[in-house]
Amino acid sequence: MSGHSNVLKPIGCCLDTPCPILVYEFAANGILADLIYVSRVTELRHQPMVWERRLKIARQIAHAISYLHTAFERPVIHMYIHMRSILLDEHDVPKLSNFLFSVSIPEGETDVKGYQGFRKTRFCAPEFRGSGKVTEKTDVYYFGELLLELLTGEDSSNITRLKIDDGSILVQYMHNRAQGFCINEIVDPTILEDGEGGASLQRQLQAVLDLALICTEKDPHRRPTMVDVTKQLRRIERFTEVGEELLGSLKNLKLHQRFKMLLWKIANDILLTEAQKKQKFVPPAHVLQEQVTKEQFVLMAAIIMDYVWRLRNRVMFQNEKVNFQAIPFEISRKLEEHASESLKRNASNDGSQAVKEACERPLEA
Repeated sequence: MSGHSNVLKPIGCCLDTPCPILVYEFAANGILADLIYVSRVTELRHQPMVWERRLKIARQIAHAISYLHTAFERPVIHMYIHMRSILLDEHDVPKLSNFLFSVSIPEGETDVKGYQGFRKTRFCAPEFRGSGKVTEKTDVYYFGELLLELLTGEDSSNITRLKIDDGSILVQYMHNRAQGFCINEIVDPTILEDGEGGASLQRQLQAVLDLALICTEKDPHRRPTMVDVTKQLRRIERFTEVGEELLGSLKNLKLHQRFKMLLWKIANDILLTEAQKKQKFVPPAHVLQEQVTKEQFVLMAAIIMDYVWRLRNRVMFQNEKVNFQAIPFEISRKLEEHASESLKRNASNDGSQAVKEACERPLEA
């Protein structure tokens, strides 16, 4: 296991003591918890970790867990994926440690009995609490908790900023509120303070939240594998790069050409290749008019990207069958709904302005 660059390497042991002592490589920058948890950052007066580093660490740890699950004949279940089990070396490379509770699945079996002491905790994976047995999907659940902590800056066992009911936990809170809040309401405020990233940052934050919610589904069969999680995080990291590359390609094109190119780029980059093979993808019948403004184009692009990204998640994680012929019409409907809402808002604003002007107009004799 120590052959992976993101696993803490043992360099020796001492057998001259009543309890053997293991010696590991030195992690100069300490534990990840001290740089993420708002309570620890405040107490230790550390500089909060920027989002780019958080996302990279998440992807590297996901890769390490995927390695445990797939590199050996008997998959290794870590069982204690936690902020305090991740250390940082002098170059801020994360190192997964604390294999005290790890177990391997016997050959020919699909699950194994886990450390029973964890079943009494509030943060136990649902299937482990019920059966006492664990699978690779148990690690996926704990990694989902880790993603939520990276997003919020909250310690699941000591929540200080979010208003959570007594007896509730961070995972429960997020699932209950998933459809009812703006992403900025739950994200660690220090992530948004630098003001950089813009739309790309918002998309990354939302995508990571969606991934965390899927990883922490009660039914383990609905959770992705750690290999899928790693691939997804790698795609999310590339949001900014792809956006910049695409923007450069679009500069010298007419607006309707930009729209068509953008839609095809989204479809080819995000939708599953296997699904594309099964059904022929048909481009939308409608084309933007030349008089569309840059602001309108950017807004439409954002609506399309949001729709296709959510569609891709449903295909990958919920095994939903997609009618590719219907995609252009669904996107058209989304654009029409947004346009209708905008007209209503504008009409309301115009009405308010008329009332205001009438109130300010002097009375006539």
